[in-house]
Amino acid sequence: MTNKELQRNIKKLYRMLDKYPDNPENFYEFLFYLRNLLRANRSGDILPMTEIMSVIKHYKPSIYSELKKRSNNNLMLEILTELSMDIDTADDNLKKIMSE
Repeated sequence: MTNKELQRNIKKLYRMLDKYPDNPENFYEFLFYLRNLLRANRSGDILPMTEIMSVIKHYKPSIYSELKKRSNNNLMLEILTELSMDIDTADDNLKKIMSE
């Protein structure tokens, strides 16, 4: 994934955070986002998934909780929902990527 593609995907995440209320019904939108992000990474680059999941967990706790509930039959989702870090560091790291 090129840096420009990664920047677009991070911007999309922040737009989704603004667009979708923290309602468990909206978990599908975030699930599709995560799947598409991982699929788009054909080159196997390291993605900021810990930062992305931390941002979702902090800003959309109900959606995150629903993702976590649905993870027991989905290994990818189970791994992703175990990722976490300090929210300020996560936001800073994502903003740094967007400004590169």
